[in-house]
Amino acid sequence: MELRIFKYMFLLLVISLFSVGIVDAQLADSPWPTFQGNLQRTGLSVYNTSHVDGTVKWSFQTGDGIESSPAIGEDGTIYFGSHDGYLYAVNKNGELKWKTKIGALREKEEWWKPPPVVKHLVSTASSPAVAKDGAIYIASQDQHLFAISPEGKEKWKFPIGVAIDSWSSPAIGEDGTIYMTSASPKGGVYAINPDGTEKWYYNVWIGASNSPAIGKDGTIYIAFPTGYKTNALFALNPDGTEKWRVPTELFLESSPAIADDGTIYIGSFVDTGEGAGLYAISPQGKIKWHLTLPTKEVMSTPAIAKDGTIYFGSVEGVFYAVSPDGVNKWSFDTGKQLGSSAAIGADGTVYFGSGNGIFYAFNPDRTEKWRYDTKSSIASSPAIGSDGTIYIGAWNNKLYAFGGTPKEEIKLPQDENETTPVSEEIEYLPKNITNDGKIGVEEAAPTGLTVIYLIVAVAIVVIIGIIILYLKKFRKI
Repeated sequence: MELRIFKYMFLLLVISLFSVGIVDAQLADSPWPTFQGNLQRTGLSVYNTSHVDGTVKWSFQTGDGIESSPAIGEDGTIYFGSHDGYLYAVNKNGELKWKTKIGALREKEEWWKPPPVVKHLVSTASSPAVAKDGAIYIASQDQHLFAISPEGKEKWKFPIGVAIDSWSSPAIGEDGTIYMTSASPKGGVYAINPDGTEKWYYNVWIGASNSPAIGKDGTIYIAFPTGYKTNALFALNPDGTEKWRVPTELFLESSPAIADDGTIYIGSFVDTGEGAGLYAISPQGKIKWHLTLPTKEVMSTPAIAKDGTIYFGSVEGVFYAVSPDGVNKWSFDTGKQLGSSAAIGADGTVYFGSGNGIFYAFNPDRTEKWRYDTKSSIASSPAIGSDGTIYIGAWNNKLYAFGGTPKEEIKLPQDENETTPVSEEIEYLPKNITNDGKIGVEEAAPTGLTVIYLIVAVAIVVIIGIIILYLKKFRKI
């Protein structure tokens, strides 16, 4: 009997310790832990941004352009990649926490611009994903997915295919599995364990450059080419088996976004002329509708508001608001390419950047709230912090933080012609660089949930010890 009790207690201890690892491997419980804010890629924040008026709180300078979209850790740290080859961790006040090299630079031709062709070095356009234990996952042009500790140290790297113009970003499942698309020559989806080992691999013909989205039931959605000018949206089970696939007449360009009712929205692409737009696909794999627009390409990931409105931009620079039944509600022409995906505050304000260098804030009724000109192209997508601060990168090598007067202190304009002033931007330079040029590393505290689970595990160990001593003394085991 006593031995059986001991076995049960030991099993409980093992389960408790195992659960610590599972919980810590999940997506961080932070305001914006991954590309588009959540695993469904909706771009919808739970935090109010009504007080944000376009004031630049600070900007942070890197060594090259920023296409990577920021992610936010549980302590408010902002993580993002730069084409200078580094993953950056920046504190909420705009000061550098650390930066870590994430691979070699590669040469990229700006083929989308008029001749002459310009070449420049690139490192990453991937956006980070932050796990519950603080680990940061990000892909690099040197053909690896990196796992970086909260202190800025490389934990491991996993070989994948990363296209030169890939924005593919990792997704973290409920069990801690990291899902990442891969380009040729080994195109497909990788499922990677939190320790950096391969869990499974789903092979396709060419590969993908967009990011996986995960439904609330754990289904993984990703778009792939299936042959010459043939495409499909795939739904995969968490074990890597195919649930269904739906072929589409047009190329699938953006990452998928999943609405509350399970509808999957994804942008399309045509190789010549116009006729691309937006697909709506049911959770059962049936095409509900395709909105055809005067555009060649929709590369921005659709953002989905609380009322179901879908916001996205076209390569020609037109920003669209579309109803859930596929009706175009309104549009706004920025005049330049829109690769930036939108973010939506809990108050309904829609934020997006344009290739014309302007960062926009729009009300849901199409009225413009404010704008800020970075005087540089924007391909990064915004992230929203818990205090409503909006973070976004630009090709001028800067990460911007936009804020405003707290809600209770907002002063309304005296008349309709009075505008909210925008303060001068304050640029914070790294303050913790040592004499040898290295970045000082700040130790990160354990997450609260981690501490709780460890305390529980220790308590179980103590209880087991007491039981063993009792049995030894009185029952002579």
